Amino acid sequence: MYNEQLEQLIDAALTDGTLTEKEKQILYKKAMVMGVDLDEFEMVLEARLIKLKKEVEEKVASPAPKSNKHGDIRKCPACGALVPQLTGFCKECGYEFSNVGVSTTSQLVADEIKKIKEESARKKQELRMSGLFSAEKEEGESYSPLEKAQDNVDSDSRSKIHSFIESFPIPNTKNDLLDFISFLRVEGYSEKCKQCLSKAKLLFPEDPVFEQISAEITTEEKKRDRFMALLCFLMFGLPIIIGILGLILHWWTWADIRSLFH
Repeated sequence: MYNEQLEQLIDAALTDGTLTEKEKQILYKKAMVMGVDLDEFEMVLEARLIKLKKEVEEKVASPAPKSNKHGDIRKCPACGALVPQLTGFCKECGYEFSNVGVSTTSQLVADEIKKIKEESARKKQELRMSGLFSAEKEEGESYSPLEKAQDNVDSDSRSKIHSFIESFPIPNTKNDLLDFISFLRVEGYSEKCKQCLSKAKLLFPEDPVFEQISAEITTEEKKRDRFMALLCFLMFGLPIIIGILGLILHWWTWADIRSLFH
């Protein structure tokens, strides 16, 4: 209504919901300097103050939203039993609590990954069409400038997908947890999968399905560790052993070797 400087002064004065005499004097002085009619200004100022007080009163008087939570426990909507907040189902009737904010987990994850991949494909197409990067390989190079630029786009896309999955909220419902864990196992996100299983143990203690998944993952990790140990031995340990044996054979004569067995 008034210029920006005067409006800022009014907002600052009304921030606490009151208007002191000193604040009024400052506002009236500023309004007078700017040529504002003081009677009109006083009426506008009072109206804003009344409106602000009314909004505060309505906010205070409005009832708190209904909740099925009672401190660190919540009430089962099906049978009325009190259930610990971190439990995902009612032990009395079997009712499963849902979390609307993270429902349809698989669809949300799939949609976001699809969006990231589509954006990556669009950027690669733009690179091809722009002509800024040559598609010809330079001498001694394995990739052309265009291929390198497109590879950077792919790398950025993979990074975005990884960040999205790592920061994705862990669901509370059993079905969504199972779907999310299955996805994480296929894609190889072991740390996020462990986080989901830790939450599953809190929400669904001693649930045979999650216990089986946990056991399977533990077995897979042991197999992977044994495979990596064998691979490291074949890549580093075995060549060292062969090299040592080669040096020994190089310096020893056949007679020296025969003497070891006689």
